[in-house]
Amino acid sequence: MDILKDWVSDICVTILFMTAIELILPENSIKRYAKFVLGLIFIVVVINPIINFVSQDNNLYKDISVNENYIDKFDDYLNNNFEEYSERARKTTIESFELNLSNNCKILLENKFKNNKFDVETSGIYEAGDFKIQEIIVRAQESGIKKVEIIEDVIIDNKQINKVTTKEGSKAKEIKIFLSSELNISENIIKVYLN
Repeated sequence: MDILKDWVSDICVTILFMTAIELILPENSIKRYAKFVLGLIFIVVVINPIINFVSQDNNLYKDISVNENYIDKFDDYLNNNFEEYSERARKTTIESFELNLSNNCKILLENKFKNNKFDVETSGIYEAGDFKIQEIIVRAQESGIKKVEIIEDVIIDNKQINKVTTKEGSKAKEIKIFLSSELNISENIIKVYLN
C-alpha cells in the first residue's frame, strides 16, 4: 500500500514540476525539446515501480528457492524421525486413553456404589487402529463399619501356618459384573481388591 502511495505522490510531484517548467520556458523551439525531455522523465516516473518489481523478481526467485530448501530439509527431517514421532504420539494417546478410562470407571463406580471410595488403574494397547483394554484394577474402600473375616488355618507338613486366601466376595463380584456390562468387556480382565 505504501508503494502505491509513494508512486502516486511521485507522479503528482512530476506533473507539478513539468507544469512549472512549461510555464517558465519562453515560446520558442527550446520549449518543444523541453516538453520532449519532460515527457521522458514522466514516463520514467510512471514505469519506475514496474522496473523495481522486475528487479525484485530475481530476489523473489531466490526467496522461493531458499524456502524450497527449508521445506526439503524439513521433509527429510520428518521422514527420518517419523518412527520416533509416531511412537511418541502412540504412547501419548495410550496414556490419555488409560487416564480417561480410569477416571470414567471411577465416576461410574462412585455413582453406582455411593458408600465406597474407588481407585482405578487401567492398562490398554492400541492395535489395528483400535484401543483394547488389557486390565482394570479396582481398589475399593468401604465407608463405615467393616465386617471382619475369619482367617482359616492351613496345615503344611504338620506345621500350622495362617495363610490369607483371597476370596472373591459378593461385593467384588458385583463390581466386576457392573464394570463388565458398562464397558462391554470380559470380567476376566477386571481385578477388584476390597479394603
